[in-house]
Parts: sequence; structure tokens; C-alpha cells
Amino acid sequence: MAIFWGLITVGTYLPALTSRRFYDALLRAKEIEEFVILSGLISLVTGAASLAVEHRWEWGLVGVLTTMGWVNTIKGVVRFLELGFARNAVRKTNDHALLVYIYMSLASAFGCYLLYRGFWT
Repeated sequence: MAIFWGLITVGTYLPALTSRRFYDALLRAKEIEEFVILSGLISLVTGAASLAVEHRWEWGLVGVLTTMGWVNTIKGVVRFLELGFARNAVRKTNDHALLVYIYMSLASAFGCYLLYRGFWT
């Protein structure tokens, strides 16, 4: 599961971090309800699939992967329940661009760590 979440995390955050054009397109897409519904469905499915494979609350990597599964499952449900939340978050993003880039950098580094743990340990 570390490889699964590592690929998703790096594949999501690294392009947004390294390409301003991709980042801007992503922000524009998050204002479209159909995109929010589709991304909510993807979050729900990936989170549920992860929990079906690995669901143990313990210290270490397994606990982190379980937490990631739950966070994505809940995120998917919340996006269905509150479609305007993503739109409001995008509007606030412009006010805190530096924090967003710091978050994306940390998330990309964490994804690389998961890939390392998945492939080499």
C-alpha cells in the first residue's frame, strides 16, 4: 500500500508544484461541480480500496496507511455533501499561496518517502 499511496501523492502534488500551468488549471477545475463530484468519487474509491487491503491501527507505516485510507474516504464523502467547499477553498488558496506551496512540497516529500518504503524496505 505504500507504493499505491506514494504514487498517488507524488503524482498529484509534484506536477502542481513544478508546473504553474498545471496548478492554475487544477484550481480552475476545482470550481466546476462535475470535477468536484468526480474527484470525490476517486477519493472515496481509493480510500475504500486502501482500507479493504490494509486497516490496522498501529504505530508505524501501517497506521499511516490506514489513516490515509480513512482521510480519503471521508474527503470523498465530504465532497459529495458539500460541493461548494472546494470552490471556497480555491478562493482562499490565492490568499495563502506560500502555505500551499509549502504543503505541496511536504506532501511530495512524504510521497517519495512512501515510495522508498514501498520499493526498497
